[in-house]
Amino acid sequence: MNDITRAAGVSKGTIYVYFQNKEDLFEDMVERERSKLTESVRHVLDANQELEKTLEEFGTLFATHVTNDSTIRAMRMVIAANHRLPKLCRNFFSTSTVNPMSVLQAYLDRQVTAGVLVCDDTAHAARQFMELTTVGLFKPRIFGVMEEAPLKATIEKNVASAIRVFTAAYGARP
Repeated sequence: MNDITRAAGVSKGTIYVYFQNKEDLFEDMVERERSKLTESVRHVLDANQELEKTLEEFGTLFATHVTNDSTIRAMRMVIAANHRLPKLCRNFFSTSTVNPMSVLQAYLDRQVTAGVLVCDDTAHAARQFMELTTVGLFKPRIFGVMEEAPLKATIEKNVASAIRVFTAAYGARP
């Protein structure tokens, strides 16, 4: 907390007016990041363009965010704090009302209604697509095997593959 107050240029008392403890502060930071990402991907999913293009934009944005340095550092901190702060870790991974998965699910629901996709569990399909976009990227990043964030071309290749697999499984057949 001393480092935070110094960096913010405020007193500890000021920080404690807004946050009960450092766990609350960290939880707020995590939720703020999740909200920024959610709004960013929601904007992409509201576009009136073909399914593949929309999934490409969503997947690229999501995979880029999940594998960037700041996200990886934050996730590592959450994992490291699990034994001391299990509630924080559960909240980090919990499905809050509005998050990237829920906005993707809502988009997929609209595509099912429009007959573009055939799927009886869009929540599961949304999780699958998000996982597919980061296959071979996220785990090597989180465990330090891949020290640098993947190149844009690598992410785009992953996302293109994710779209092929996803549409093969859920795309409506003529």
